Amino acid sequence: LLPVEPVTPLIPVATPDLPTANAAETTPLQPEQIKVSEPPLTPSVDQAPLPLLDESDAAIKNEISSIVASALREPLSVRWLGDNLLRRFVTFVANIAEGKLDTKSSPLLPPKTRFAVSSSVPPVMTEDSHARFNTHIQIVTSISPATCAATYRRYYPLLQGAYADLGEKKTFHSVLLTAIDLVIAAPEPEDEPLLVAADKGLLKFADPKLEALPAAQKPLLRMGRDNATQLKQWLRQFRAAVLATPTNSESTSVPVTMPSQASD
Repeated sequence: LLPVEPVTPLIPVATPDLPTANAAETTPLQPEQIKVSEPPLTPSVDQAPLPLLDESDAAIKNEISSIVASALREPLSVRWLGDNLLRRFVTFVANIAEGKLDTKSSPLLPPKTRFAVSSSVPPVMTEDSHARFNTHIQIVTSISPATCAATYRRYYPLLQGAYADLGEKKTFHSVLLTAIDLVIAAPEPEDEPLLVAADKGLLKFADPKLEALPAAQKPLLRMGRDNATQLKQWLRQFRAAVLATPTNSESTSVPVTMPSQASD
């Protein structure tokens, strides 16, 4: 369903047999690959000490600000959602891995503006509707996937700790990779999906196969093909960097710089 406000958590359903433009590009991972690529739970002696999990918000904000494009630091700073950012991120990713979308657990505010549809019958989402996601996609894709992977490895002990606090027995690393693969596998319709009326004044996808997709894949349809393509390409590169063995030259910490002023 397509409400006029950010989506609330939905119950996941089985992914239908829809072709994806990149199905062949993401090889299913073997358990050994996941195990070998999992970051260590103990920081190396040459790394700066990590903050405590429940006192890590300031460090995370500074760290991400230092690796995002300078023009996007101010737009990023006003989109942080609440506190306990690492815990939020872990819960958000864990939901995605299960096909769910829980915007309330996202570390970043979701788009606030209402989505726009055409006056045609049946309607489709417009470019203005897609543009609601532009800044979010720009923030993510402005970060070097390799640098982001290094930051992920550095903070992995805290991420795994937050995941264990949820009572889960799996590793967060395996959950992250599952979530990435689910997003990458979202279908890519060549034409803008048609919409039809649903209950309570909402809209839904006219194609029942698209409407039956897991909630976590539907934002890829809502953000428009260009945004979805950019996000998927970044995720593929990040996935590869996360699975790669860190090099000795990889920085053990990311230099922190103060955010500069930039327009949204």
